[in-house]
Amino acid sequence: MGNGLDTRTQFDGGYLYIKTDKTFYYKGDVVYGKIYIRCMRELTATWLEMDVKAKEKASHWDEVDDGNDNTYWVKVQYIEKYFEFK
Repeated sequence: MGNGLDTRTQFDGGYLYIKTDKTFYYKGDVVYGKIYIRCMRELTATWLEMDVKAKEKASHWDEVDDGNDNTYWVKVQYIEKYFEFK
């Protein structure tokens, strides 16, 4: 999440953040991590429900041959892909 708290992670009385096992992942990798909840005051609860949404964005460089003995590099970017987990 970086050094600062994203306002979307804050709630009345605290915040949450996600810490993944690795700094970066390759396209198609399964992401493992932990979700931490920080409460600034006592909260009375009998259950916790969380909706997790994420997006996948990947890119890589391909070497392309134009057929005339010339090669060049092209950056290939993938479309963002959203998923949800409840």
